[in-house]
Amino acid sequence: YFTSLIGRCLTVLPEGQSEANPTLLRGTSCRYAPVEFPAGATETGALVHTRATAVKNDHLIAESVSGSL
Repeated sequence: YFTSLIGRCLTVLPEGQSEANPTLLRGTSCRYAPVEFPAGATETGALVHTRATAVKNDHLIAESVSGSL
């Protein structure tokens, strides 16, 4: 399922820092997939637009495509 989301834009609710990499935030997408993406200026709890770029183990890797909603 996760591979079918690569390239798609996903709205993500950030829930906290990634345990593996503190420069990333981890959250849940609008498609109920776990996502990690660069933290930037995003705050936990603020919806963000991302684009899924890869699958890593049990989650998607994404890039931010705009600011908070």
